[in-house]
Amino acid sequence: MDGCESILNIFSKNPSFTITSHSLADTDGVCSAALLNSLFPKSKIVFLDSPSSHAKKICEKYNINYKITSDISSKNTVLVDVSDPALLKGVKGKFFAVFDHHTTNVVETEHLFVSENSPSTTYLIYNMMKELNIKPNSVQAELILLGLISDTYRFKSVGSKQLFSDVSILLSFTKTDYNDIVSILDSKMSFSERITFIRSFGKVYSAYREKKTQNLFVVTDTDSFTSLVSTRLVDCLEANVGIAYAIMEGNLVISMRTSSNMEIHSGKFLKELGEKYNGEGGGHVHAAGCKLNKKYFSKMESILLQELSKHFNLEEVEF
Repeated sequence: MDGCESILNIFSKNPSFTITSHSLADTDGVCSAALLNSLFPKSKIVFLDSPSSHAKKICEKYNINYKITSDISSKNTVLVDVSDPALLKGVKGKFFAVFDHHTTNVVETEHLFVSENSPSTTYLIYNMMKELNIKPNSVQAELILLGLISDTYRFKSVGSKQLFSDVSILLSFTKTDYNDIVSILDSKMSFSERITFIRSFGKVYSAYREKKTQNLFVVTDTDSFTSLVSTRLVDCLEANVGIAYAIMEGNLVISMRTSSNMEIHSGKFLKELGEKYNGEGGGHVHAAGCKLNKKYFSKMESILLQELSKHFNLEEVEF
């Protein structure tokens, strides 16, 4: 892996590089792209498809300019918050550089900046800035914080006390109150999202509990918005594992969310599921997604139960 001191030399030789993140770029992906772009303003941001709803809100607030296309050259592209080729919508080749805080399956790259101990990619870039004696301005500090708040589930999943010291320092650079920064991630559901979520309650196929821990697993199909539904199953119903799936744009799309006490790596779980059923999947420890052929829709619950049972001793909960 390249050292921090080499970053300036590396990018000074290629200042007009392209920055992209994973498909459906999330908060950390968008904030990392914007942070890197602010450090190297001759670069440009290109996303492979539309960012998530929270990420779009961040782009609007901070005037983050980007284009949407998968027609990019890997040799001139820097990946942020992604190192898994399955999440790159078919973009292949050797990439210029990778910044990531998880290494599910590392793509081929000239320069690798990865730390699995970093809670977010924005924090990884911030630590590099510190080593290079670059003090963040107010916008950069807020972007770093947003990535951290999002990927630590509001500091419910923290590996080091140093993080809180750094958060305190970052807040001293911001011009925005902490509560206002957090509120960016608290956008209300749209009407269509609310309707979809309400409908999902009547579509719960099964709930399971792990006998030893009493952890709750909820699996449901839905009309759309699988990411939203799986997140709300954990946040609102206090399920330890929430999985939602739907037919979206001709594919069977699966989203998985877990509470902070769950040790299973959601990204690895859905990556293995995708590989087993000729699809693709991956993501974070507590949040991940997968796409399969829609032919598996009718048996998706039994497939998920079969795969989950390799990790947990589950029994069905009667309603």
